[in-house]
Amino acid sequence: MSEPRQHTILIADDDSSVTTALSVRLGAEGHRCITARTGAEALACFDGESPDLVICDLHMPDGDGATLAECIRKTSSVPIILISGVREEFRRRLRRIPDVSFLRKPFLTNEVLELVDAALVSSPSAEPHRGRVA
Repeated sequence: MSEPRQHTILIADDDSSVTTALSVRLGAEGHRCITARTGAEALACFDGESPDLVICDLHMPDGDGATLAECIRKTSSVPIILISGVREEFRRRLRRIPDVSFLRKPFLTNEVLELVDAALVSSPSAEPHRGRVA
């Protein structure tokens, strides 16, 4: 029996306690996690690492999560989970970005795991993104 494929997950949040907690929990599930603290760093990581899934905060320095998701959607159908304590201000904008999940802070790590598992199972993006994200 073959082992399940290890997925690479990009976690972008300026709160290191969030990136650490998610990295530890998702790593324990067998995923490879890479982290970024700003929107610009997240774009660079996405372009360099070709993650299978992106989890990002809506509010980060150097670009918000919605802008990051819009940039990613230009070249990739990779699943994206946006997390934030503020929902209302981005609701309309997020509707324009295809296939983005939203999770409101504070959240339980089990909630994230359920979304991650569902996104990876249903994702057609087993292939890496094509082209550079701008």
